[in-house]
Amino acid sequence: MNIKNIQGSEIINWGECPDSQKLDGVLYLKECANLTYPLNREVPSMGNVTAFLRRSYYGNEPTQKAVFLVAGGPGDSTRAFLYQADYMLSLYDTTMTIYTLDQRGTGLSSSMTCTEQPVLSFNPYNESTIATYKTCNEEIISKFTDVYEYYSTEHGTMDLKETIDKVWDNGLTTTVSIYALSAGTYHTNVLLQIPGVKVTCVVFDGPVPPNRWPLENNAYWSSAVFQDIASLCASESLLCKPNR
Repeated sequence: MNIKNIQGSEIINWGECPDSQKLDGVLYLKECANLTYPLNREVPSMGNVTAFLRRSYYGNEPTQKAVFLVAGGPGDSTRAFLYQADYMLSLYDTTMTIYTLDQRGTGLSSSMTCTEQPVLSFNPYNESTIATYKTCNEEIISKFTDVYEYYSTEHGTMDLKETIDKVWDNGLTTTVSIYALSAGTYHTNVLLQIPGVKVTCVVFDGPVPPNRWPLENNAYWSSAVFQDIASLCASESLLCKPNR
């Protein structure tokens, strides 16, 4: 897609975060901001979307060591990452400033919602959950027929790219690191292919939650493909040796 970066140098107007973002036990969430990006960068007259940004830091002032946490899903808000941000600041590095941006269509970034929002995480083995998500998805497609194609990963990634530009251009950082979780790894892979992206370091985390993933859960959650591979490895162990 040939889309232009047209808003990277605008000032970020930080302010107090809304109550919905003040989660119990979260200590270091300091400020939030609403950024505005074109719905369709190729046709700006189509209107805008909001991109909701938070930042967490340990002391009284943000530092110039930016870390962006990119959520998975696809479709997850980064609000749950506020606990991850506190954990990282408390136990790893108090000199970071951690940014969490809701991808367009999620959280507080021009959210796409249906009448009956699913209350449970998606479970491909639960027929009731599948039906709930299917009904919601069909309603969203119907409601946003004319614009939902602009809520794609590519368009959302340009929002992230231009947000990183703003952080650089406002003198808020001298380095940008990214931690990408699950589907966020795809989001970040797309980002790294955009010319001029200002990223210093990237950590890709696979399709697992940020806390420990118990091995005993694997039999339930693994895909059929993985189960086939695991079975093949059990019967043909030479296939699964290192460096093979």
